[in-house]
Amino acid sequence: MRRREEYEVPAVWRRWAAGLVDWVVTLGWALSVAILVATLLGLVLLVFGNEYSFGTNFAAGLIYFGFWIVLVVWVLRFAVNVHKVASRSETFGHRLFGLKIFTLDGEQLIPPVALVWQFLGSPVLFAYFLPLIAEILIVSTFNLCGIPCILEDSPTWVNWLLRWWLVSGLAVAWILGFINHGLMLLDKGARGWHDKLTRTEVLREKRQDDQ
Repeated sequence: MRRREEYEVPAVWRRWAAGLVDWVVTLGWALSVAILVATLLGLVLLVFGNEYSFGTNFAAGLIYFGFWIVLVVWVLRFAVNVHKVASRSETFGHRLFGLKIFTLDGEQLIPPVALVWQFLGSPVLFAYFLPLIAEILIVSTFNLCGIPCILEDSPTWVNWLLRWWLVSGLAVAWILGFINHGLMLLDKGARGWHDKLTRTEVLREKRQDDQ
């Protein structure tokens, strides 16, 4: 259990910066893996006599595999952050800015609470990827099973919906993220909805010259 007098509520900008660092790191890993896979695919197809150029094969690799690669890397980074929060009370971004995550009772988060905390604090995951995956799975299931439904009768509408959510869904996730970070600014404990719903708080360890 932490000693409350050793910690203080951090400046909101520290929480914002920590979240931004975690987001950029995740996005950087995802894009790097997607580019690597597309590059390897382009080279392999070129070596084996594919009729298209490397650039065309590279672009096709990004189009067909890019989304799924980004999704997989995002989920893996999400799992890593959950583990770090449960075991070290911090993510990489939090560690850079001297922040720790605790329950309101001063305890370290147990894995289920860390999972919920991280999930609710990741709008890109719960507000963008999950609805998009649900749409893809529903459409694919009905098409594979041959079940008659309104989706099969309106392929143009379905395609439009998927294309619309690829862009607009990301905007929704950003808006939710801004709202959550705005709540931190208005709350005296710099807590967002994911903190309040999981009864947690993010604190900064006091330095010797602060005491």
